[in-house]
Amino acid sequence: MILFFIMVIPLTAVFVWLYLRFCPKGTTLKTRLRFEIPVLIVELLACTGAGIYSYLTVGRGPDRAWWPVIGLIHSSLLFPSILVLAASIRSAIYSHLPRALPDEAPEHPSDP
Repeated sequence: MILFFIMVIPLTAVFVWLYLRFCPKGTTLKTRLRFEIPVLIVELLACTGAGIYSYLTVGRGPDRAWWPVIGLIHSSLLFPSILVLAASIRSAIYSHLPRALPDEAPEHPSDP
């Protein structure tokens, strides 16, 4: 179990880094905020649901001391899965939107 957590924690960090690093071109965080906040809320609800599920299934039996560990295992597998799904949905949504044009530079260096 310790080996599982030693592998999953850096793997989850890599998934978060990849999710933030490979965002659609031509977008800023401000334009993606309407998508990123609901993704964060879904992540939190899913991990909370995994903890509640593990408490309801394991928390009342003879192995009731293990429900937080099992909930953490469920959450650690659920979190990257939702990030991959959200990244694919995000790329599908933002690939069809018109790209923001960069600010136009002045024609002459003396123009303000």
